[in-house]
Amino acid sequence: MIIKGLHLDVYKNRGSDCTLGGISSMCNEVIAVGATLRGPIDVDLERPPANAVCIIKRTMNGRDIYHAEPLDGCNAAKFLGKTGGRWYMFGGNYVATSDSRLSEACGGLYGAVKLHDRCEN
Repeated sequence: MIIKGLHLDVYKNRGSDCTLGGISSMCNEVIAVGATLRGPIDVDLERPPANAVCIIKRTMNGRDIYHAEPLDGCNAAKFLGKTGGRWYMFGGNYVATSDSRLSEACGGLYGAVKLHDRCEN
């Protein structure tokens, strides 16, 4: 399945890397996909690029919260609504772009989105 993606810049802490080898430790740019995110890049969900991330929406205490996490092979299935996949947590880095399509996909949020690319399993 092909879905549209958008380039995002990675903003890193100048200190040590807390991602345990997450994609932001290796990349300065990622390609984001999401249910409502439309961009100029074609991303194949069967074989996503190594720097692909998905925008995840969660509702906590009545508020919508967005973050990005790697779109590896098993997370692509989770992105499509299937169970499984790896669990990621915040490793200290953010992703952002000046393109308004990211803020539109994140409910009007302006600014950087947390990148959950730390995995401990």
